[in-house]
Amino acid sequence: MKKRRTATENPELEVIDGNDCIDVYPWTGKNEFCQLFDDDNIACGGGIVDAGDGFGIILNSDLLSGSSSSCITYGNPSLVTLDGEQLSHDGHQFEVANIEVWALTPYMFVADAEKSENSLKFLRDNSFNEETPSTTSAWSNFL
Repeated sequence: MKKRRTATENPELEVIDGNDCIDVYPWTGKNEFCQLFDDDNIACGGGIVDAGDGFGIILNSDLLSGSSSSCITYGNPSLVTLDGEQLSHDGHQFEVANIEVWALTPYMFVADAEKSENSLKFLRDNSFNEETPSTTSAWSNFL
């Protein structure tokens, strides 16, 4: 189910080309193929290719290109358009102009990630050194 969000509902939305709406495709619960990270690809959303589904969006290992298809994980169509027309589900290629990574965390729950961040902030605020020692990184619990 597609949801529309507008700038009036969320004032942080950026207006692009006079369009102040974005399409939101929440998790459908039909599978658990939310994310894939391996040596060759980074992908969000998945499905069964033989059933006409693919990756919602997938970046190739060079991070310079990718493709988008409809997928049942998020119930989205192909996110690639041509002159404003939605393309079919068979995976359409695109070139990457920019990648912005917000957060990658080893934690299963937000509360655990926040606890780690607060611990690091405490160490930074109470440290005599300008830099936090590498032994106090968020990964220390896993090394």
